[in-house]
Amino acid sequence: MKKKFRLVASLLFIIIGFTGCTSTPQSKQTRAIVEEIKSVSEGKSALAHLKYGGIKKQVEEQYKEGEEKATYKISLDRLDLSTVPAKEITVEEPEYDINTTSLEQHQKQYLKKIKAALNDYLEEAKDIERVKQDIKISVQKSNDEWKASITPAEIAVVISDIDKEIEAKAQEVMETRDGYLKLEHVEEMREQLLAAVEDKSFVEAVHIEDIQGNAKDGYSVTLSYPDPNEVYEKAVNTSYEAFKASDDLNTKEFELSELTSEMRKDIEEAVKSTDKKLTTTYKDDSSEFVKEIADVRQKALAEYLQKVNDEFITPVVEKPATSILSGGNTGQNIKISNTTDLLLFGDAYIAFYKIPGTDLEDEGTLALTAFIRAGETLNVRLPIGNYKLVEERGVTWYGAEVRYGPLGVSQTSKTLFDIRGNYTYTLEL
Repeated sequence: MKKKFRLVASLLFIIIGFTGCTSTPQSKQTRAIVEEIKSVSEGKSALAHLKYGGIKKQVEEQYKEGEEKATYKISLDRLDLSTVPAKEITVEEPEYDINTTSLEQHQKQYLKKIKAALNDYLEEAKDIERVKQDIKISVQKSNDEWKASITPAEIAVVISDIDKEIEAKAQEVMETRDGYLKLEHVEEMREQLLAAVEDKSFVEAVHIEDIQGNAKDGYSVTLSYPDPNEVYEKAVNTSYEAFKASDDLNTKEFELSELTSEMRKDIEEAVKSTDKKLTTTYKDDSSEFVKEIADVRQKALAEYLQKVNDEFITPVVEKPATSILSGGNTGQNIKISNTTDLLLFGDAYIAFYKIPGTDLEDEGTLALTAFIRAGETLNVRLPIGNYKLVEERGVTWYGAEVRYGPLGVSQTSKTLFDIRGNYTYTLEL
């Protein structure tokens, strides 16, 4: 029965061409080198089939008289896989589903089968050209005996070279096969679609109904997919309702990328719930199909972006002059001075809340609001009663309702303001 080796081992054909060694130092070193190669090859199958005839001559050429240790660069011969025609490697292609089998999965299974087929092909001792493989071997004299050694790193280099050639040849063989090329074409189409629409759920919902043709003449691909008009209409409607229900303060206009990131789940649900399917067939080039989907998506999201920014964004407005914004027309006179010299947080919005008792934790009733710019003074009036003061400062003003927005700083007074009759009050902020 013919003994089979692992694939890497099968690529190398052993011919021991060492004969006629005498007892000269060169011959002893040669014998030690051959023995080391034989020893290593037993544990490293990638070296098992190297052709290493001619070592004697190489040792003689590099030998230096009188040295008790030396390193030789030995050229060995191995099979040159690059010269093996891909069409000569016969292998049954793995089964695959054009819609569910990824190119990576197919490739992994296929390469394994091709390597096995390469193994069978090479073991039949066909006429295959050889290529030189260099390896460094050290020899050292001890007690009149010579011993040779090959470092693990050196062995790894040789094995790595062989492995790379195996992978390259297996890849070459695979890339001539119909199934692989069809899967590759479909994957390229999906990658182009994903790059254009960015919605993985939609791309995954595209179903290949049929694919005909070949890589040389081109492919005719028939596919079905969710109606993009329905998908994106559903998605934007869902997102719009979420915006309406939210009381979040949006002071900065959205970018399209922000919206699509937040809508990802809505789009995914819309893909699942869309009943209408469209069908199309393209010849080799999927760009028109991809553009069709991308255009529908872009239009729907652009309109949605405009709508959201028009309806749900609070714009920046110019800060008001020092003035009363609401209330403050009757009661006792209060002179309020904003004495701060801050540049950014200098201007202040103030609000007085009338409270029934003396508890500053009481929410109270809004009695007066005003805006006082840095370094300016404002006279207001408050009816008799107890009040707490809320002061807000910030940089960007969004109007009396929103004021400084999420980046504003607010603080409530820790002192009760007891407003009595026949008094004039002075307050410094």
